[in-house]
Amino acid sequence: MRHALHLNIDFIPEMFSVEIAVLLVSIKILWMVHRQQKVEHFQFWILNTIEYQMNSTAVKIRRIEKTLEEFTNQNPPEK
Repeated sequence: MRHALHLNIDFIPEMFSVEIAVLLVSIKILWMVHRQQKVEHFQFWILNTIEYQMNSTAVKIRRIEKTLEEFTNQNPPEK
């Protein structure tokens, strides 16, 4: 802006706007990385919960199958 309008501003260095832009871009990148980590943590938490529930259900099904097998062995079907 300074070069386009031929302004002479002595108290602000010439590269100040570029430095501010680089700082803001760096902050935005850090913010985006932080946000992505939060998303990945949330996805991990959801997948971990689903896996736990699947394992719990598998254990219950095995118990039911075992109980059913024991019951069938004790009481064979009548013909």
